[in-house]
Amino acid sequence: MKEKSLAKVAKKLNSLGYRTKVHKTKTGKIIGGNEFIITSLRHILTNPIYIGYAKHKGKIYKAQHPVIIEKEVFDKAQKILGENKKTFTSLSQNKYNLLLRGLVKCGYCGSVMSSHYSIKNGQKYFYYKCTRVMHRDKKACPSKPLSARKFENAIVEKIKELSQDRSQLEETLKNANLVAQKELEPLIEKKILLEKGKKRKGRRDKKAYQGYKGRKS
Repeated sequence: MKEKSLAKVAKKLNSLGYRTKVHKTKTGKIIGGNEFIITSLRHILTNPIYIGYAKHKGKIYKAQHPVIIEKEVFDKAQKILGENKKTFTSLSQNKYNLLLRGLVKCGYCGSVMSSHYSIKNGQKYFYYKCTRVMHRDKKACPSKPLSARKFENAIVEKIKELSQDRSQLEETLKNANLVAQKELEPLIEKKILLEKGKKRKGRRDKKAYQGYKGRKS
C-alpha cells in the first residue's frame, strides 16, 4: 500500500531476497523460486483466495479456508492497481497484422520485444516493447518502445535493398540460419528426450498389458 507501485514492490522484495513459491510438478520438475515481476505480483494481489473466496470456472465462491487479508485492505489494493493501470495494452492475438510479432529481440538485454498499443485521441498506436521492462520497471533495460509501423517499414525497405545485392543477401541468410540453428538446438534436445520418454512409457505399458493378459489366461 505504501509503495503504490508493483514495480517498486517487486524491486524491494527481490532486494530483500524473497522469491516466488517453489513447488514440484507431477513429473517431478521443480518450478518457481524466481524473482518477483509485475505480472506475478499482480496475480497475487488480485487473488480473492486471500479474503476467503475461491475461483472456479470463472466464478467466485465463498470458501471454507480462513481469511488471510481483511477485505478492506484487499479492496484498497484493487483501487490502487486500477489507478496505476499501464497505458500500454498487450496484444494476445495478432489481429492487427503486426509483421514482426514474436520475432524481435531487444538489442540491449536479449529479451523478446512484445507487441503493445496505446490509445491517444481515439487512435491506436502500436509498439514493440522489451518484456523485461514490462515485467519489472523502466530501469530494468535502457531500451525504448519502438513504433511498430516505422520499424516494420524500415525492415521491409532493408529487405528490398538486400534483394538487389545477391552476395549481401546470401551472407544475411547465412547468419540468420546460424542464429536459428543455435536457438533450435535446445528445442531439438528436448524433443529427443520427450520421444525417449514416450518410447519407455510405451514399453512399460506393453509389458504391463502382457502381464495382465497372461494372468487372465
